[in-house]
Amino acid sequence: MAGTGRRAARHREPQVCNCRFDKLMEFELMDNIAYQVQLVYIGLLGRAADKAGLDYWVGEIDSGNMTIEDVRANIVNQQQEYAPAAWAA
Repeated sequence: MAGTGRRAARHREPQVCNCRFDKLMEFELMDNIAYQVQLVYIGLLGRAADKAGLDYWVGEIDSGNMTIEDVRANIVNQQQEYAPAAWAA
């Protein structure tokens, strides 16, 4: 195609992505206990955990006393205590 002003199309080999998806922020956060506890609060109560509550539940999981499933069950069973004041009215 010389002289037409066009460049010949170059064939490119497919590239293999060497990405490590487990190194992305979202995957790092999924392993973070505090993040998981926050998701439980947001999912069940519609709000983020306060510092005292977050620290308590994270401590329980870190010490091996509870799993995230135990935390979820406890919050479900005690929703009145954790619910915003407007819910109690």
